[in-house]
Amino acid sequence: MIKDASVHELQNYDVILCTCSASASPRLTVGANVNQIIIDECGMCMEPECFVPLVSFKNANQVVLIGDHKQLQPIVFNDIAKNLGLAKSLFERYKNRALMLTEQYRMV
Repeated sequence: MIKDASVHELQNYDVILCTCSASASPRLTVGANVNQIIIDECGMCMEPECFVPLVSFKNANQVVLIGDHKQLQPIVFNDIAKNLGLAKSLFERYKNRALMLTEQYRMV
């Protein structure tokens, strides 16, 4: 009954905020009609973490990665995982294809 209520309620909203891992929740994947995925602070997310919303909402029309590839990278302690590339974020992998802002407005 709670799941059905969640599905019904989610259909009333245009914006839903959640973590990457929470985006795989059955309550969200069944009830939400997601057109755009925005991953904030993407520079510090491991690639598999970013894939969770991308796989959960395959029909999204647009994906926006926001972050700074020169700031904190994903925190990976395991040397094998580091050697396999998990210490490099999805954002950093796509930095050469990114639209970079020439001016930031946060600190004005």
